[in-house]
Amino acid sequence: MSRSEAIQRADAAIAARLLKVIPRNDARAVYRYRVQRVYKQGAGIQQGEVISVHGARDSAACGLPTRTEHRYELALSWSGGIWTSGACALLRGCAS
Repeated sequence: MSRSEAIQRADAAIAARLLKVIPRNDARAVYRYRVQRVYKQGAGIQQGEVISVHGARDSAACGLPTRTEHRYELALSWSGGIWTSGACALLRGCAS
């Protein structure tokens, strides 16, 4: 799937800096991002705000990268009042 197709299928798409990873249990975590750019706005996401994204902890389970202070581009899904994503929904990871 192309980058533009991934953005089109997502509920939202952003570029954001990872601030913190909060483990919830052995399998899941909450990833806190500061939004730097909005490619596709969803559920009120705005540049500059901090959002929580729920996802798997383990890379084998499509978990998100855990390097804080790095910028990532993510396609997001909105489900049950929370944002979710995974490594399979990375549009591009940047080391900036």
